Amino acid sequence: MSHDRGTVNPTLLIDGRALLEPAGGGVFEYARRLTAALKVSGRFDCRVWANAWRAEAAAGIDTLTHVPNKLLHASMRFARRPALSAMASARPAALWMPNAHFAPEEPAVPLVLTVHDLCCDLYPEFFSLKQRVWHRAVDPCALARRAAAVLAVSETTKRDVVERWGVPPERVTVTLEGAPLRAGRRAPADDAAVRSRFKLPERYILHVGALEPRKNHLGLLDAYYQIRPQARFNGLGLVLAGPGGWNNGAILKAIRNSPYRNDIRLLGFVSESDRAALYRQASVFAFPSFYEGFGLPPLEAMDAGVPVVASHAGAVGEVVGDAGILIDPYRPSELADALASVLDSPSLASLYAERGRLRAARFDWTDSAKKTEDAIARVLG
Repeated sequence: MSHDRGTVNPTLLIDGRALLEPAGGGVFEYARRLTAALKVSGRFDCRVWANAWRAEAAAGIDTLTHVPNKLLHASMRFARRPALSAMASARPAALWMPNAHFAPEEPAVPLVLTVHDLCCDLYPEFFSLKQRVWHRAVDPCALARRAAAVLAVSETTKRDVVERWGVPPERVTVTLEGAPLRAGRRAPADDAAVRSRFKLPERYILHVGALEPRKNHLGLLDAYYQIRPQARFNGLGLVLAGPGGWNNGAILKAIRNSPYRNDIRLLGFVSESDRAALYRQASVFAFPSFYEGFGLPPLEAMDAGVPVVASHAGAVGEVVGDAGILIDPYRPSELADALASVLDSPSLASLYAERGRLRAARFDWTDSAKKTEDAIARVLG
């Protein structure tokens, strides 16, 4: 977007704390991609603040303070200071938080808050005690209620924010996320190296996501065990990519005890380029989560041209639509049948791959940035 040279654009302070967590999954990707798109647009003078006790790499962050995090959070929570704007390099017209975090109220600086999901409220059993205590201390519900505008990453999340938290619907704007990798548009020169480094099987089912109960790895392992003994699936691998998560003991035990453990690859957190290569070479992508506020991995998979089998829970069905096979996450046999149908039929796999590419093209960070900017502009009047 172009602007006259004499125009002074309003200063937007961006809370960049999510940018310091590259293994943070979807929230990190969202914060990074949308911050970059907002800066390119130029509609606002974007200033990014974050805090880290130790001096560390902070690409894209304009002001990095070095206060011990526990001290800073306690002061914000109980003393209601310091205000985020007080730590910024310039007095902002508005504050955008890409994710709920500690932030004292600033009546003179309108808050725009992105809400990704209400999973901790809806499914507390999926979270550790520490995570639940943190959630209660941050109190995203109170943040959303005091915010001048709330950005929801899906219609599902908007409905939850309105119905569960009581935020007026006119204050909630849906800003869908974008297809982050564009993996299918890259030259796969490094695919062979990635295949060799990770010792990938010739054919494999891919899952990307943190290793934790909400992602339903046990259901995926159950489905894999159901189809794996069949002769036509001999050597079929299961590749699990993503950070460690929490409470994953049962998942790790199931993998260790599996008769097919030699064909299961537990990769941990992988870089963006490696993730793109994993998508390009996968036979099918499985995403049977019990709940998601959006679902970036299936969108990445669709964009890369991988047929998707995913849960219909939360916003996943909203993202995938008719471009993949949607299943009940509580029925592993249904997941197994869907995976087998795609693996058995090249024509069906091709159909869903093409549908996925077309659907993924609708999700664009530039469009998300435009809707975000419009919501901020309405707040500023």
